[in-house]
Amino acid sequence: MTAAPGLLTLQQRLLLEHFLGLRGVPLACGRVIAVLYGSDWNGGPEDAATAARMHVMRLRRRLAPHGIDILTVGIGRGAQGWLVDPEQFERLRALVQMLPAIDVELARENRP
Repeated sequence: MTAAPGLLTLQQRLLLEHFLGLRGVPLACGRVIAVLYGSDWNGGPEDAATAARMHVMRLRRRLAPHGIDILTVGIGRGAQGWLVDPEQFERLRALVQMLPAIDVELARENRP
């Protein structure tokens, strides 16, 4: 395994924590919006769904060199969601364990 990705954003770390908590269950776009902007007094950006997709896309790019894929899935009436490839879940868990503990705790403290 390669070294853990450095300099992940707080949003990326929050998403990682949620993917870990949802092993095998898709993370719906609405939930990503709640995770990223739920405590934001103005509800986040005007087009929060597009912003959520961008955050997932950036995290996907950061994880790809480590052999971890975030799959896009349909949930309900075509609503978008994401899922870490179940065959790569343990690799994701090991990667998160390599991240500095203080950064992971910071992400947990700032979770809505």
